[in-house]
Amino acid sequence: MNHPRDEYGHAEYGVTGDEKYSPDHINQGEIANAAKPIRRLEAPPLVAAMSDEERAHLERTLRRKIDFRLLPTIIIMYAFASCFVHVLWDHAH
Repeated sequence: MNHPRDEYGHAEYGVTGDEKYSPDHINQGEIANAAKPIRRLEAPPLVAAMSDEERAHLERTLRRKIDFRLLPTIIIMYAFASCFVHVLWDHAH
């Protein structure tokens, strides 16, 4: 028999009312790796072996490479979007 407010048949699955918002129905034994602590991210061995100066230089080089590849694309997209908005605005008025 369905719960009075249960028009979709959720009672068949054992979830009625606001019980689904309570963590009491969760069995920690059923969750995979529930007892395993969250692992921190570690640098790859190649990066971990670098000195601070080498790592800073590599990060600057990488940032510059990303900037030179992404910024022109972003600027062009912004210009097209701006033109598109102006065309729509002029057409509307």
